[in-house]
Amino acid sequence: MSKLLRANFARIKKDKLFWLGIIFMIGLSAFVTLNTIYENDKYNLSTTIDNIFFGYSVFIGIVSSVFCSVFVGTEYSDGTIRNKIIVENNREAIYLSNLITNSISSIIMFLSYIIVCLAIGVPFIEFFQKEISIVIITLIGTVVMVIAFCSIFTLVSMLIQNKAVSAISCILGVFISLFISIMIVQTLSQSKMWGAYSYTNGDGELVQVDEQENPYYVTGYKRKIYEFFDKFLPTGQSLKYSSMQSEDFVEMSLYSLSTIVVTTAIGLFIFKKKDIK
Repeated sequence: MSKLLRANFARIKKDKLFWLGIIFMIGLSAFVTLNTIYENDKYNLSTTIDNIFFGYSVFIGIVSSVFCSVFVGTEYSDGTIRNKIIVENNREAIYLSNLITNSISSIIMFLSYIIVCLAIGVPFIEFFQKEISIVIITLIGTVVMVIAFCSIFTLVSMLIQNKAVSAISCILGVFISLFISIMIVQTLSQSKMWGAYSYTNGDGELVQVDEQENPYYVTGYKRKIYEFFDKFLPTGQSLKYSSMQSEDFVEMSLYSLSTIVVTTAIGLFIFKKKDIK
């Protein structure tokens, strides 16, 4: 596998999409950080670096979906995977080397966001309010989340030989998943009760409306299902990590690990039997 990894990383060094991903994350980090500094100064705010440090979480899944699908798809279109098999490379090694390459490349991309955020933000923005231990745990959680993203994209890309189809599937899939996660968050954030309020009717009379139950508040097993997918989906995790609003880091990391194991096992099983054209 070491030879396969060396060959992959030799490609990565020259891969324009990889460098575009880094440039995008650097640009995103610079924009978010500078905008925070500007707003803090203009409106006399006290936004800390906590609020922007994990901003990459929401975007890295999208960037990774593009990179992973095109990187693996190019191997199919150029006949690289077929050639690797012809020279008697182990199929498991081929699959795992691509997963490792995709994961490390995606991690490097979001690390570029962090480096720029710290370099620009630390001199001008108040440091972390959260304990450093929480920041480190969250960072580890995002690393596992990114690998979970890559394991899904590698599965799709390794099983679909058409580069365009695999790219569209990965990109569309992450956007659909992100949309679902946003809808879940909005549903779970509904308050259980609607507060009392008053208004003036057409006759000029003051009408008082008492506090009442919110019909859109989800309860029972349905709420448990929503909460499960909120933490299980990598896109749902990304929303939580970006704002550091959740303390379920261990639980979410376990879900990500399960995603990595299951998708990799499925991918290896099918790829071993796949007819490579």
